[in-house]
Amino acid sequence: MEKLRVVMGFLLAGAAIWLFYVLAAQMGRERLAFIELALLALALFVWIRHQALRKRSAKNLALLGVVSSIAVAVALAGGANRVPSTEGSEAVEGLISWTTFDRQEAENLALEDRLVFVDVTADWCFTCKVNERLVLETSEVADAFERYSVIAMKADWTNRSDDIADYLADHGRYGIPFYMLYRPGQEPFVFSELLNKEDLIGVIRDAAAHSE
Repeated sequence: MEKLRVVMGFLLAGAAIWLFYVLAAQMGRERLAFIELALLALALFVWIRHQALRKRSAKNLALLGVVSSIAVAVALAGGANRVPSTEGSEAVEGLISWTTFDRQEAENLALEDRLVFVDVTADWCFTCKVNERLVLETSEVADAFERYSVIAMKADWTNRSDDIADYLADHGRYGIPFYMLYRPGQEPFVFSELLNKEDLIGVIRDAAAHSE
């Protein structure tokens, strides 16, 4: 059990690092620093309570400190200023020229016999990042997007959006990653959460052939 506690402690520390990375993109450095200090104070009060085995007053004081630290950390995280929207601008520089997702525009482009690929992602989504690195941002997929004139749209769900949540629900999904290809003359094709390079290119190629 002692070894298990150590292993779980390292896993929790790794999760904390990842969450702080996500928070760093959503709030100012000062607010993030105060959250880290509140968590440090939480650890200190937990340690004090553990050490004060026979001192009731110290244990009660430490418990009050634990509760206060948690309240401060939650308040700071919940009141963080959100990143301004970049609607209408290019989302990310890379091998594929992404534009910010607009549902109405995507559906209109599909009616004009254009292929539109939608990627719903978030900074905290580890699977999304793996798919981006191993599949989407590769020369083979980028070449296919260019060859078949696929319009790439990225929907950022790092900060929860009711519009994106409704969009996912309309297609029977409630989580991410979510990938869909609008195909002229056919129903949109929804991909698996784990993208496969060959399957993605194959679906795009077949959709382009169908629209000719």
